[in-house]
Order: sequence, then structure tokens, then C-alpha cells
Amino acid sequence: MDNTRNIGVDVLKSFAIFSIIAQHFFTLQTPFLTTEYYGISMFLQGCTMEFFLMGVPLFVAITGYLNINKTASKQYYRNILKVIIPYLIVSTIYIFARIYIFDEHLTFRHSVGMILRFNAIPYGWYIEMWIGLYLLIPFLNILFNNLPNRKIALLLLATLYLLTIVPSTTNRFGFHILPDRWTAIWPVLCYYIGAYIKKYSPSLNSKYLITFIVIACCIEPLLNLILFPHHDYVFILGTGLLIYPIMAAFFLLIHNLTIKNAVIRTLIVKISNLTLNMYLFLALFDMLCYPHFMKLYESQQQFGIYFLLFVPLLFIMAFAASIILDYIIRLLRIDRIWKPKQTTAVTV
Repeated sequence: MDNTRNIGVDVLKSFAIFSIIAQHFFTLQTPFLTTEYYGISMFLQGCTMEFFLMGVPLFVAITGYLNINKTASKQYYRNILKVIIPYLIVSTIYIFARIYIFDEHLTFRHSVGMILRFNAIPYGWYIEMWIGLYLLIPFLNILFNNLPNRKIALLLLATLYLLTIVPSTTNRFGFHILPDRWTAIWPVLCYYIGAYIKKYSPSLNSKYLITFIVIACCIEPLLNLILFPHHDYVFILGTGLLIYPIMAAFFLLIHNLTIKNAVIRTLIVKISNLTLNMYLFLALFDMLCYPHFMKLYESQQQFGIYFLLFVPLLFIMAFAASIILDYIIRLLRIDRIWKPKQTTAVTV
């Protein structure tokens, strides 16, 4: 085990994939968002959901942290196959699962079209977004690495936050205060958050970071209890106003973490290296397992019992499937297609 490796980033990647599974528990698979919101249990669920919403933005920020010094080269563009080929393999698995397990009628032409449109995998939108981001990284790095100083870099982040995140709060209920044509470029904001942390190594007191994260995660749930009791959960401040600051604070809190236990380090690094494969398999296990899980589901107020059972189980299943896929890729030496002559950091 390489003791010089930044294990904090591996912890962040491992947490990010776990948080996506946890987020799906609340937003996609259980009726949390449509359940009458009241009481301590629903409040705690709201706080928990708000915390785990950082998963995808965190992955993109990690990409910025690891790739800020990358430049355009033949090997750089070759490395994108490390994502595309597993995507094609797992998408094919999904096509067969849709046909033979979920009884969908799919022709060969329709199946190929779904793969190319990134919807053979229900969560495939992230892969499509990431590929575009990866192709833009050399351009983004030229801009960021030529900023004159740290203050200008912060101004860039503030501008991107204003253009991509704040409009979801201000442009509602008949109001249109800020331009919202650029909200779709939120991955650039996340990328530059990671790049900023890598380049400037900002340091904040851990107590302040933890306090901010806890308070920020409680604001929306508390506002729901006060303003919309016995109503469905409402994103009163918009869908991202607090998520991205929470993610940035959590990144700062964890990225320099040190772990000396060799067994734990080995496990975290293994999970970190397989987060792409795990993400690709998540929807399949959601489709296979949640119909059975929900038969056990009695009440959203008892979420703790189910959350602590379902989410870790899905994490383990995705991890196991990813290990098998990784073994097959190495056994068939498919990784030679993208394997660089020198180690190149790529994350998803």
C-alpha cells in the first residue's frame, strides 16, 4: 500500500458513492418527498437527505481536485476510454436485464439507441455529463491556472455560483431576478471548487466546518416544519443553494484526512478505485431490490430501520458486482486499451 497516497480523497470518493445510494433512498425509492411532513422523525430524515444530496457535486469536485494540472495530450484523451468501455459493458448488461428480467420488448436498434442516448442505464445521465466535462477539462485548466491570484479565483467561483445555483432560489413564484440560462453548467462550478482547494489549500477550523454543515443541513427541514407543517417536503430555498456550500465544507473537512490502519486504507482505496463501476451498477440493484424492500416498508417515520438496512446492502451489492467487472476487465486485458504508460489520475 502506498502510504504517500492522499487517503482523504479516497474517503471522499467512497463517501460520494455511498451518499448517492442514500440520496436515492429519499428522493427516488421511498415516498419521503410525498409523505406528510411533521414530527422529529421526518425532521431528521430531511436533515439526512440534505446532507447526502452532495454526492454527485462531490464527485465532480474531486475530478477538479485530481485533474486541475491536466493538459491536452494523446494519452489524456485515451484515458476517457476508462469510462466509456465500462459504460458500454454495463449498458449491455442492463439491456439483457431489461429484456429477460423486466420483460421489456427491445429491438437491437432500440437497444443500441438507448446505449448511445445514455438511458440504457437509468442513471446514465451522469456519464454523459462527465464525458463532456472531461473533454472540456484542458480548456477549463487553461483558464483557472492563468488567473492572477486567489481573490480572482474566489470571484470566479462566486460568479459561477450566482449564475448556476442561485437562480433556482430567486426565479420562482412568478419572479425572474437572475439570468438562468447558465444553470446547466453547474459541473463547472463543482470542478473549480475542487481545483481551488487543490491549488490554494484553504484551511478552516474543523469545528467551524462541522458546525456549518450541521446548521446548513437543518435549515430547509426546519423551515418546512415552521412554514409548511403537514405538507409534502418543499425545497423552500431551491434545490442547490445550500448543497454546494455543504459539499465544499465537507471536502475541506475530509480531503487531508489521514488513516494509518493498513486494512482500512486498503479497503477504502479499493472502493475508491471502483466508484465508477459501482455507480454504473446502482440502478440495476435499485430495480431488482427496491420492489422487494418496499414490501417490508411500513411507514416513512420508521426510516431509520430501513435506511440502515437497505442503503448499506445496496452499497455492498454494487461493490461486489464492481469487483467482478474489474476482475473480468483485467483478466481479458481490456484495460490495455486505456492503460497509460504512467499513472494518470482520473475520477468520476
